[in-house]
Amino acid sequence: MTTEHGSFVSLLKRAESRARALAAKGDPRAAEAHPFINEALRAAQGSYEGPACARPGCLHTATYEGRGRPPLYCSTACQGWAAQQRKGR
Repeated sequence: MTTEHGSFVSLLKRAESRARALAAKGDPRAAEAHPFINEALRAAQGSYEGPACARPGCLHTATYEGRGRPPLYCSTACQGWAAQQRKGR
């Protein structure tokens, strides 16, 4: 993360915190803006489309939120399919 990116994330965190506080006080404009600020913050913090799903034939990508090991499968359905294949069912 570059210094500029870190500053941008910091600004988004401050904006999200302020919008949340104002929305809690009943400000309708803040309540309307808060979800958009929160979405931008999550995007800036590192959520991205990860690798293609490891299940053969699946065309989806696994979404990675930037915490822990990146997922191999796009969904629990594909993960379950792989587990069944490993068990030989």
